[in-house]
Amino acid sequence: MKHKAVLFFLFFYCQLAIGQSIGEEGFLEEYKLQQHIDDDKSINYDLNQIITIVEKSINTEEKVIIPEGVTDFERLLFTARRIQHNDSQLIAIKLFKFMLEFELYRTKGEELYIKLLMSTSLEYIGSRVLAKNYLEDIFPLFLNYLKSTDHKRFFLTHYAGLLMRNKDYVGANRAYKSILQLNVEVEDSIMLLKTRNNYGHTLNLLGKKDSALYYFKENQREIYKHLDPVIYAFSFGNYATILLERRELDSVIFYAQKEITLLKEVPTREGLDYTYKMLGDCYEIMKRIDSSCHYYMKALEVYKLNKNVEGIIETMEKMISIKASNGNDNELKMLIKEHQTYNDSLIESLSTKTYEGDINVFNYLKILDETQLSKKQFDVLETKNRELNYLVLGLAVLLLLLIVIIITRRANRMKLQMANNDLLSKNKALKESYNTISETNAKSELLLKELHHRVKNNLQMIISLFNLQSNAKGVDERSIKMFRVAQDRIFSIALVHKKIYQSGRFTKLNFKEYLEAFIKEIVQNNKEQVKVDIQIEEFDLSIDSAVPLGLIINELFTNSLKHAQPENNLVISIKQTKEEGFSEFIYMDNGQGINLKGGTIDSKNTIGITLIKLLSEQLGAKIEFKEAKKGAYGFWFCIMGDFK
Repeated sequence: MKHKAVLFFLFFYCQLAIGQSIGEEGFLEEYKLQQHIDDDKSINYDLNQIITIVEKSINTEEKVIIPEGVTDFERLLFTARRIQHNDSQLIAIKLFKFMLEFELYRTKGEELYIKLLMSTSLEYIGSRVLAKNYLEDIFPLFLNYLKSTDHKRFFLTHYAGLLMRNKDYVGANRAYKSILQLNVEVEDSIMLLKTRNNYGHTLNLLGKKDSALYYFKENQREIYKHLDPVIYAFSFGNYATILLERRELDSVIFYAQKEITLLKEVPTREGLDYTYKMLGDCYEIMKRIDSSCHYYMKALEVYKLNKNVEGIIETMEKMISIKASNGNDNELKMLIKEHQTYNDSLIESLSTKTYEGDINVFNYLKILDETQLSKKQFDVLETKNRELNYLVLGLAVLLLLLIVIIITRRANRMKLQMANNDLLSKNKALKESYNTISETNAKSELLLKELHHRVKNNLQMIISLFNLQSNAKGVDERSIKMFRVAQDRIFSIALVHKKIYQSGRFTKLNFKEYLEAFIKEIVQNNKEQVKVDIQIEEFDLSIDSAVPLGLIINELFTNSLKHAQPENNLVISIKQTKEEGFSEFIYMDNGQGINLKGGTIDSKNTIGITLIKLLSEQLGAKIEFKEAKKGAYGFWFCIMGDFK
């Protein structure tokens, strides 16, 4: 143990942090009588006794009870655990961080336990990556310090759950296997049932389907029905999930219906939403649309009761897909409208979670700074005290110069060691800061990617609505053509968001791939069998330039295709040149070209030309048309501007 002054500081800091006394008056009085304790190794409660008292008092009193006669360290650890359970995770993190930095523990097992508590608080505030990093330093070594099998099972289950939430299925599988062996040793049937269920999940996620089926089948024994009826019911649904992947559809229906019956007997709606959706998927594969819609609607009802927005959106998208092909327009419109409402709610929720995560990251970084500052101040104080002692000793033994030199050299070595320790501490803090920032960036990138995906989906839905409208009765050919033109324009915008979402780059777009994709789509939708030869150079553009420029080229290509001769190949050439900070895009075809009036093109009665001019103004660019030049080109168009 370090000086008792450190303990006093921590308790005083804790009182200020939570704004009230935590009942340590006796400790403060004791501090006044004795300023510090060197090498305090007294033990009233060892690690296993502390864990037993903490967990028992939480289960019975719903709070951590500090027993009588504890040592200073034991009082500190009990108090930190009580704050973690009853008051504030951030304050608990501060205390755990101080205890680790100042090495306020008596044994290696206690150090690992404090790290375990630290990781638990980090997970509560949403920093799963940092929590996992702490746990990887703890397990399996921590198990060697636990005497109780119940404690081993408890902490291993916590560890396995965190690994699952971090999608480390190999590690989770290994942990659940150890828990399974412990449950067999103590013959705990209830925990054995639950662990087999979790172990089967990890096996399924790792692709070991036959082994997963074995463990799910083991849980289907009738003797387990009254031990834990919910997990017993899940064993049938989990079994059906794997059978669905194997397309054993009749068996899927049998096991899924079995699970639904058992869950309703409990009664509980836990797991019903997933099972109803699984039946909907099964009947959809079997082309039994009415049954599929029936179970999708049941899943939707449970998702709404559970307020599971992601499940609602996913099920609605399934329903929209089915209704677009087999339903009526009114049902489809209602589903689309409701889907949009929940979609907006999900985006808002993602934004809120990202904001809360950023605040937690900021608070954690602040704790790191405070801990580092306190450690530095403590080191400075300790150094000054040591230097003062050296000065007194030097005055007392002035005649013994040799001894003074030896002491001074020792002091220098200590300073160098402290500097090295400080450097190691800073490197560790930088590593933790890097992990925290990386986690924040990953969340932000995921949100941005999700936004592009949702925009693309919404635009695609508009295209589908236009398609439905154009196929409606009584729509004339002219309206159909107008719908098709509008669809092409919207498709060119949606394709930008799709390409950005697929590429994972959110600032630049491969414009060649984008042009080839939407030109191919337009050619496929064209009734005239015109062969098209596209010559495009490869270059990148930002999304701000790609959308309007893509619409311009869409208008140009549609016009070229409209006036192309089916018996001749249509040759399109798109080139880019750069000069003095500006770029030029030249579009040419081998068609019949245009007639200019007074060196300009008349756009009064042409929506496409008007749109091109408006889009070029949006880009701050200049455009130019040329009349056909025999042997060189038919239609020629150039747009010049600062494209990024």
